[in-house]
Amino acid sequence: MLSFAICIAIMEGSARFASYNDEEIENIMENRDSSNTKNVVKVAERILSEYLVHKYESTIENFFNGKSKNEAAEFLKKFYCEVRKKDGTIYARSTMISLRFGLQRVFLKLYKWDIINDNDFKSANDMFSACLVKIKKEGVQTEHKRPISDADIKKLYESNVFDTSTPRTLQQKVFFEIMMFFCNRGRENLRNMRPTDYQIRIDAEGRRYVGSNVSRLTKNHREAVGDQDNTAARMYEKPGNPACPVNSFEKYISKLNPACEFL
Repeated sequence: MLSFAICIAIMEGSARFASYNDEEIENIMENRDSSNTKNVVKVAERILSEYLVHKYESTIENFFNGKSKNEAAEFLKKFYCEVRKKDGTIYARSTMISLRFGLQRVFLKLYKWDIINDNDFKSANDMFSACLVKIKKEGVQTEHKRPISDADIKKLYESNVFDTSTPRTLQQKVFFEIMMFFCNRGRENLRNMRPTDYQIRIDAEGRRYVGSNVSRLTKNHREAVGDQDNTAARMYEKPGNPACPVNSFEKYISKLNPACEFL
């Protein structure tokens, strides 16, 4: 028979502790990934499926059903050597790394195999490293997006797209400056930002600046705060400059609807 103290603890625990089923726990795990990560996994799974159909007339489930880790490692050695783009050319180094990362997620989900860190896949990873060396020797380069130039930034500020006298262009200016000063990846996270995420402060020399109150997860940093911390960034005022970002931010905040919680 349970003691009175244990009964009380059970009753308090039922109100204090949440209850999650396996599906809900799995959803939490999946939602930690950014949409970009999910897309990388989806692309990797598609490429692997196309390779298996072309080479073995098989699906992922049918091909790996009953196979051991060693057999899977031997397959991956061959796959890393032979995988190609649709035009038959080899992938760039960064694409190969993304592909292997996506495959890691696929195999973890389907078979609980960690193809990157599991020692049973060492031979496959050695081959993967050799393939990266080969890619470098052949001079295959990643095509990076060109950063916005100083000349283009100057054109933006000289045009009316950052005019602070209309709601639309004021918002465009403030959001652009948030992306630029706080190293936000494009429009990532903008939709969920709140006015309280930023604060106008004064430094030791008496200069005003906008600082961030929060650290955010980005597509490249998905774990605990500390992986990527943008709270140290500062957007300083430009006294006398009509394009002062602090003045624009202050004006934008003052115009927001108090009933809206988002920036």
